[in-house]
Amino acid sequence: MPHLIVEYSNNLNLPAQPLLHTLHGVLLASGQFEEDHIKVRARRYDDYLTGGSAADGFVHITLFLLDGRSEAVKHALSQALGDAVQQALGSAAGTQITVDTRDMVRATYAKIKI
Repeated sequence: MPHLIVEYSNNLNLPAQPLLHTLHGVLLASGQFEEDHIKVRARRYDDYLTGGSAADGFVHITLFLLDGRSEAVKHALSQALGDAVQQALGSAAGTQITVDTRDMVRATYAKIKI
């Protein structure tokens, strides 16, 4: 825990692996998580519309957390992740960056480590 999923349009010059390392670092630096608990992955989309057009790009992050963190902590995490993506993209005009932080129910979350 946490799980972070990055979804992005294929028209962006986005080197996914370096971005994943950056976002992992943002989560680790927050002091909220142990390093070996952080899971980060990405999905690139070839088929999409942003505002009715495939010309504009997007990056959407979904951050799944076990419930119990304050709204202030979740807001700070969302802001820091969005800022890191913006820095990674530079000046990609027309790109939308969104972050959605979601709670997972601690009582029903299961983790098996082999």
